Amino acid sequence: MKKNVVFGFLGNVLDQRGKGKRRWKHWRPTIALCHHADKPISRLELLYYQNDYHLLCEIINDIKLLSPQTEVRPIVIDIADPWDFEQVYTCLFDIAEKYTFEPDKEEYYVHITTGTHVAQICWFLLTESRYFPAKLLQMSPPQPKDISASNNELNDDDILAMTPRGTMNQIDLNLHRYDKILT
Repeated sequence: MKKNVVFGFLGNVLDQRGKGKRRWKHWRPTIALCHHADKPISRLELLYYQNDYHLLCEIINDIKLLSPQTEVRPIVIDIADPWDFEQVYTCLFDIAEKYTFEPDKEEYYVHITTGTHVAQICWFLLTESRYFPAKLLQMSPPQPKDISASNNELNDDDILAMTPRGTMNQIDLNLHRYDKILT
């Protein structure tokens, strides 16, 4: 069975929701990505900006708690303007060029929920052109639910049960499947 490997940006907005134990009540897409039993993530290649290092450490620790089998490999990136198409595309292209893909052993995915819209477009272009031989994954938040445990009473079982997962959608890039769009 192939291992699932995901590339994605640390979400310095969505992944940073809530402080202390309250963070477990909030949907955080990178955490939710690693908390789906139907698609266990073997390795997460997590791109982050140097000034988000403390958030990175917190997210890695939270992933270890919820998904101990997931290896997180941080990749520090240096993009001066995350809204500049050329800078983002070049950064992601360089990562793809240097990465050793093993498609016989691993199934690759690109997580497009986090990052700027420019990053999402670049991920799409590099995945469609097969520089990243991957499928796209997009996370959606769950419907709001009532959480009964108070902030002071949380234990590991409570955290596992209450962590919002949301929905994981795989985006098929085989455009031949979309005849209505093509016509």
